[in-house]
Amino acid sequence: MSGLQIAAAVIMIILSLAIIVIVLLQKDRQSNLSGTITGGDSSFFDKTKGKRKEAAMENITKILAGLFFLLAIAAGLMLIYG
Repeated sequence: MSGLQIAAAVIMIILSLAIIVIVLLQKDRQSNLSGTITGGDSSFFDKTKGKRKEAAMENITKILAGLFFLLAIAAGLMLIYG
């Protein structure tokens, strides 16, 4: 294995661990359904409380997954042509 292949493998491991951590930190979407169905007491601030944080975490997940996908393709091409 060349140095570039080793570096790609290390980066893929780091990206995969980062994806796992980010996904586990995200809140379940189904946990909010019970309050919606039962009509629980909530104010405007409760509804918009964590939306920016959740949106940022979703974007980070998308970016990390995209980087992982591209790196996996590049590593596969390195194995075939390198």
